[in-house]
Formats: sequence, C-alpha cells, structure tokens
Amino acid sequence: MSHSSLRRTSQTPFLHREDRIPVYENLCFALSLFRCHKIAQVEEGMEVLSRLLGFFAKGFPSHLHDYPNLGSSTYQVRCALPLHWTLILYARLFNPKLREDLRKVYQTLVEREKEELPPLYRCLLSALRKQEIPVYTPRSSYEWGLLLAAYQIADEKPAWILEGALANWDPKLMTYSGSPTEEYQNKKEPRVTLYDFFMAEYQKKSPRVCCSIQSAYVFPYKTERAYQPLSPSPLQVMSYDEKWSSKGFHSVRFLWGSCQNIRSLVCQDQHSVSRKKKGRLLFSYPKEIPHEKERLELALFTEYDEEVEILVEGKKQTLFYLGERLEVRTPEKRVNLRFVLEKGRGEFTGHILRGNRPSQIGLDGKKDFSSYDWKIGLRSIDRTQELTIGLDLF
Repeated sequence: MSHSSLRRTSQTPFLHREDRIPVYENLCFALSLFRCHKIAQVEEGMEVLSRLLGFFAKGFPSHLHDYPNLGSSTYQVRCALPLHWTLILYARLFNPKLREDLRKVYQTLVEREKEELPPLYRCLLSALRKQEIPVYTPRSSYEWGLLLAAYQIADEKPAWILEGALANWDPKLMTYSGSPTEEYQNKKEPRVTLYDFFMAEYQKKSPRVCCSIQSAYVFPYKTERAYQPLSPSPLQVMSYDEKWSSKGFHSVRFLWGSCQNIRSLVCQDQHSVSRKKKGRLLFSYPKEIPHEKERLELALFTEYDEEVEILVEGKKQTLFYLGERLEVRTPEKRVNLRFVLEKGRGEFTGHILRGNRPSQIGLDGKKDFSSYDWKIGLRSIDRTQELTIGLDLF
C-alpha cells in the first residue's frame, strides 16, 4: 500500500484511508518508524503500536471502527508479519508491559489452525512458527511477494525460490513479467506488490514506487550465491481457467518502455488463445453468439497519455476493419498490429475509444469516471459460431 492513499491527521497518530484507520497498514507503519533508528520516530512507533494492541481480541479488526468484529484468518496472518520483525528487532527497546503485550498478541496470531487457511497462507504461518515451509508454486506477483516474505523469515532458503522469482522479473522495467493469471493495473502502471520490493532490494536498486508502507518488512535477501534475472519474454499468452479471477486474468500481455514509464498492450477476454507459426495469435470465439449490444467480443487495452498515438494505416481515426494495420506509437517503441479472419465467416468493425481495462484498481469509487486506457475493440456485426480471429503483432 502506498502512502498516496494514506494520510495522517492531527487527531490521531495513525495513518488513515479516507475516514478509516486500517490496522495492517498501521502495524507496518509502526515498524517503518522503528527502522528509522531515531529516538523521536521510535517513541512515535511505540505509541502507534501500543494503541493498536489495545484493539486486539483474539485477532485484529480490519479497521479500528470495525472493532470488535475481526478481520479474516488470512488478515491475521498478514498482521503477524510486521509484528514478527518488530518483536525480533526492536522489542528490547520497549518497556516491559509493551514487550509482554506484543509477545502475547503475536503468539495468539501464530497459534491459529492451519487448516482454515489457503495453501499460501499456510506457508506464511509455517515460517512464522519456524516450521518447514510446504512446497507452493506462486501464480502471480502478489503470491510471489508473500512467499518471498515467508522464506525471508526461514533460516534455510532453497535455491528455487529466488531463481523462480528472478525468472519472472524484468530488470529493465522493474516489474513482474511472468504468467499474468492475476495482475492488476493502478492507474497507468502495474500494481506494485511485495514482489517488486523484494526484487528491487535484491538487485540493490530503487523500486518503481518508493513510498509503500508494506515494504517496511522487506530486508536484504541473504543467499549463499548471487543469482541474476533471466529477462523473461515481454509477451505472455494464456488461456483462461475458472480458478483465476476474471478481473486480474490476461490472455495476452505485452510490456515495453522503461521503469519510469511502463507501457502495455493487453487482452483480458476469456477466449482460448494459441500461437501460430511466425507469431500470429489465434483467438477462438465461443460458439454462443452474444446479444447484439455485447458483440464487442475482442478488446485490447493500452495506456492513454498525451505521448501515445493510435494510427490506422498511418492516419488518426476511430474506426478500422480486418486486415488494416494499426500502430500504437509511443516514445519508446512502435507496436504494429493487424486483425485477420483465420477461420469461419463474419462481418466485423473495429473501434478505438477511451476506457479502462478490467484489471484497473486505481479508480476512486463508483463516482470516479476517469479513463486510463485506449480500448481497441473488434465488434461482431454478424458471424458464424465457429470463428477464430488472428492477431499479428510486429
């Protein structure tokens, strides 16, 4: 969570999000104050921590105004992460009462039943208990971040965990470039997760966003030997699985640009996608033909800003047809694309308009009508049930 969505007021020592006080973020905030290693900040951190512990009753509420209702079981495990490092590194600075209160709260959090937790959180709980961490394969940058947090606590760090994390890391863009099963967009850039901070810390580089409160428990990742990023392919292609969130899933995700300005061209439709020789992507449409108001069946999104132009056969226009060359022109790169009819028959019209990709999380409530993307959509005027559209990227 970045400080951009959190603020302080003169009425309380806590960080606020709008009119609410989130507990997890404030536990991280207290740890970040301790890590300043300055008397004033340490004393401030102790005040924040002491007040938060007063709202503990077999668990923490998600926000202070929710008390005595508790957050979920996974939320309690997340709250234990900043408390783990606070207890290990800074409890010696506390008065006896605060130190004992912290120890009891932490012990209660880590003694919960593993069976009530999803597999990834069982890994975290095992690490917090100093037990062997079960094998788990992360499917997103969010999951990689939590698993790295678990192994950071563990005494032994297997080679595969860091090798796997670096295999999904783009060192130029400073972002996750692995399988996009559940990735989100925050306004005009990929959402920053714990994974980003661990990878930046390991490379000893500044992360894309420096002011994230949850980076408080990211420390140097010590390994027996050095590992290097493998620079994964900037183009990722997947077919949808019902176990993934439809809002975070990408059937196609292509990244370019720089770490200061990450560009992307994405498709989040749930078509079956495959690759043909020479790089053509094949989108197999479902046999059921939707209502005519819902026939914009294939859509791509790319970030909108003043430096981005979308041209059709070299001209600015908002309509296009199959076979025409589209160019997404950015300062860093020019991406060309062309839709073609690969299988079946039909009549189609392409539209270029403003919108937001389904994975957008940067909107401030239902009354925020900002649009952060260009939407390149292909509408089916009429088509056969068996249909495959090809997409050439060049």
